[in-house]
Amino acid sequence: MGPKAISIYELFDLLKDYPKIEMLWRGIPKGSFGFIFGPAKSGKTILCENLGMMLAAGQDDLLESGLLPANHNVFYISLEEFWQARTGRNLKQIEALQERLKLLRIGKYKVVDYEFPRNIVTDDDWLILEKVIKESESDIIFIDSFTRLYAGEIETSRLAKAVAGRLRDMAYKLKITLIAIHHSTKLYKQPITMDALAGSRVLAQEADFMIGVSRGIYGQRYVKDVAYRYSPEEDDVVVFEINDDLLVEPVEICSELSLFNQGDGRKDETNTNLVLDFFQEQKDGGSETVATGELILKFVDTEVMSRPTLFSQLKKLEKRKKIEKIQKGIYKLI
Repeated sequence: MGPKAISIYELFDLLKDYPKIEMLWRGIPKGSFGFIFGPAKSGKTILCENLGMMLAAGQDDLLESGLLPANHNVFYISLEEFWQARTGRNLKQIEALQERLKLLRIGKYKVVDYEFPRNIVTDDDWLILEKVIKESESDIIFIDSFTRLYAGEIETSRLAKAVAGRLRDMAYKLKITLIAIHHSTKLYKQPITMDALAGSRVLAQEADFMIGVSRGIYGQRYVKDVAYRYSPEEDDVVVFEINDDLLVEPVEICSELSLFNQGDGRKDETNTNLVLDFFQEQKDGGSETVATGELILKFVDTEVMSRPTLFSQLKKLEKRKKIEKIQKGIYKLI
């Protein structure tokens, strides 16, 4: 028998036997296909490597956004970089994560070898791609980048639909989450939108999620919910930094428009001064140390500033030699 019309209540009954859709990170559902996209040098690749490693490590947070802690197997397919440069960066990242977390299961994070094709264009190339994904036994796949999967202009709707549709079908067939890294058109220092995605009109139809990574007018890197099929988008963006170990760290949560304010470029010191004043007040009151719990109670629980903003102020004050961390979660005024 072929397809037929049925009562919606039959599907309600069927739905009871299916697990609830779970989000891996932000609005990325398990078993879906979509894009993380943005302009060159915005930090897309490093962010995605961090995301993959943290999922493989079973962690529950990245950039103040919850991760689904499960027994994930992650496969990162890099088609953009020569393997030696990429592997050197990954070594630095993983060594830092192991030291910090003691939890990274190295075997859970896999990459392509140096013989893997740099472009996936012919049918034979696509068969190799699918075969290697199957053999990796991974449930989360990153492809860096989407531009390596076609020859021609992706703005051509027929080409965009063919390539994105092929990836979407592969994700559903193999029961994997497939995250494609893609480039945006030039933004000229303006907020990132769906229209910035190269080939956006057709690609958006095929994608279950679209997450933007871009830079503000003064170079601040940030992550933005652009469009989700199964989750509401957050209005604010997460500003992040890439540290010396090539790991991403949250700086603050703010409106995207605030990153494009045409002011004089000087940073607002209001939050920094509030935190420093609190340390001084505690010392004047006889307390030589301040715990992060006290700071959260004072500033986060009262909605004076967000949690990532608070911790970015602590790092700033440490760098300026105003405070020092004497043990985990405990600081003192210098």
